[in-house]
Amino acid sequence: MSHSEGSSSWSPSSVGNDGTGTSGRHPLEDPIDEMTVFAGLMARRPVRLTYAFIGLYIVLFGLSELWGGSDSTLTLVAMGAESPLMIRLGEWWRLLSATALHGGLMHILLNSYVLYSFGPFLEKLLGWQRFVVLYILSGLAGTLLGTLLGDMVSLHISVGASGCLFGLLGAGAMLGFRDFGLPSALVQELRKASLINLGLNVVASLRPNVDWLAHLGGGLCGALLMLIVIRPKLDEDKTRGDQVFTALAVLCLFALLASVVVAIWQGQPWQPPPVDLSSPSMPQ
Repeated sequence: MSHSEGSSSWSPSSVGNDGTGTSGRHPLEDPIDEMTVFAGLMARRPVRLTYAFIGLYIVLFGLSELWGGSDSTLTLVAMGAESPLMIRLGEWWRLLSATALHGGLMHILLNSYVLYSFGPFLEKLLGWQRFVVLYILSGLAGTLLGTLLGDMVSLHISVGASGCLFGLLGAGAMLGFRDFGLPSALVQELRKASLINLGLNVVASLRPNVDWLAHLGGGLCGALLMLIVIRPKLDEDKTRGDQVFTALAVLCLFALLASVVVAIWQGQPWQPPPVDLSSPSMPQ
């Protein structure tokens, strides 16, 4: 449910016996400080899932280094990297497990920094349930698009949370260009930031060895989810929609973790590889 929220700038101590403020004006005539109310609402909400995702990425990155190297194609395939051919052959878990893997130190540092920079704001604004659904489904959309169209662009192996992150960027763009009841000053900042971020990331997507299909699929999914289904949580009331999104979020988290476990169990990356297939040109 989306609606504007605010409060007048007066306090009970400034109200006279006749119900008017000490200045003689009715308290509801005083200006509403939207940003103060909004900031107070955001400050009361914790951030947990953003840091949990970063923690998962770090753990899996450490395991990939232990089992052959985070830049080893063979190791990452054994841990669940996206492979359109293998997915079409029935290894469905790769659709999600690939979003939690990263190839090389710079890759995980960059994606973790982007998530750390933007994730807490959206997790607080949407609530952890809607944030999780947005984040994981955007990543899934990116790998699905890569699986469907990968052969057309010679995409063989891909890893990374870029689809998830582009989902956040797409959702942020919708916040800046559609009225969700947010403070006008915040909307202006979101609009400016979304244009800059999308522009920079579109340019980055054109670099060699970058899985631009994951970026495109994740960004479109995030924008559509925010446009059609997801709304900012601007109050603390519990609704039927909150219950639905809680169930969906739990299901998404279970699917992600189960995919990672199944991928590692099936691939057994701890086994010594017969050959070294390290490749620095794997799309990320």
